[in-house]
Amino acid sequence: MKWSIIWSPKAKAEYFSILDYLQEVWGESSVHGYIDKVERVLSQLLQQPFIVSIY
Repeated sequence: MKWSIIWSPKAKAEYFSILDYLQEVWGESSVHGYIDKVERVLSQLLQQPFIVSIY
């Protein structure tokens, strides 16, 4: 079965808000680092979707 990750509108808004904050306070390299970390976690979730509990 192929899995996908669906972001809620609130999750998208918060994600971009975090990126804006990082850009303003810490700069471009922090933004790229954060994006890389999020992408790694999302990739891992797609490869192993049952590593998290759903309540």
